[in-house]
Amino acid sequence: MSIANIFHNPATITNSSMAWEVAKFAGSGTAAVINQIKDRQQMVWFLPFALDWAPSSNYLQHAWINWVTRGLYVGFRRTYFSTQVDDMFLETPMYRPQGQSYRCKPDDLDLHVTWQATLNKKMPKGSDFFVEIGHNGNGDIEAATDTSDGAIACSPAQGIEYPDQIDGSPEYTKAPGTGSDIWPATPAKYSWSLECAEMDELQNWFADETNRDSFAHISHTL
Repeated sequence: MSIANIFHNPATITNSSMAWEVAKFAGSGTAAVINQIKDRQQMVWFLPFALDWAPSSNYLQHAWINWVTRGLYVGFRRTYFSTQVDDMFLETPMYRPQGQSYRCKPDDLDLHVTWQATLNKKMPKGSDFFVEIGHNGNGDIEAATDTSDGAIACSPAQGIEYPDQIDGSPEYTKAPGTGSDIWPATPAKYSWSLECAEMDELQNWFADETNRDSFAHISHTL
C-alpha cells in the first residue's frame, strides 16, 4: 500500500542517547523513533495517522500496537470494517454525467452477492465481511407508481414528496419545540398495498429469502 500523497516530515536524530530509529522513509530521513525520557518511552511517527484519508494507517498501526503490548495480546485483535449502503430503493443524482440519476437494480445486487462470497473465501479463518443495507421504502413506492399499472394499483398514486431542503449553516442550533412539519397532509399513515409494492422489481428481489439473507438490513425510514 502506497503512502504517496500523504504528508511526510522526515526527521534527523540529533541525540542517539535518547532516540533510536524504528522506521525510515525509502528516500531519506527517519519516519519513526522511540524516545527514552527517564523511565518513560514514547513512539513518534513523522507522518499522519488518519483512517479516513490515510489508508496506510491500517497497517502501520500494528507497529505501535505490538510495541505497546510488547507482543502480548489478550485473546486476538479484531478490526471491524462496516459497510453500510444507505437509502436503498431511492434514486441518486450522479456526479458524472451531471443531470442524470441512478437507481440500484437486481443485477447490481447479484454481482455484490457473488463478490461478497468470493471475498469471504479469501479472508482468514474467523473473519467475515457482511454488507449492511439501509432501506428507504419510499423509493419502492416511487418506482411502482412510475409505471402505468402502478398508477392504477397504488393508492395514493405517488410516494411521499416534499420540497428540497436547503442546507443551513453548520453552526445552526434548532431550538426545542420550533420548526415546521413538512409531511404532506395526506396520507396520514402508510396505505399502499402489497400489490402496489410488488410493481417494483427491486422489492421483488429482496422478497426472495435467499437474496434477503445475503445482506444485513436496517430501516433508513420510509
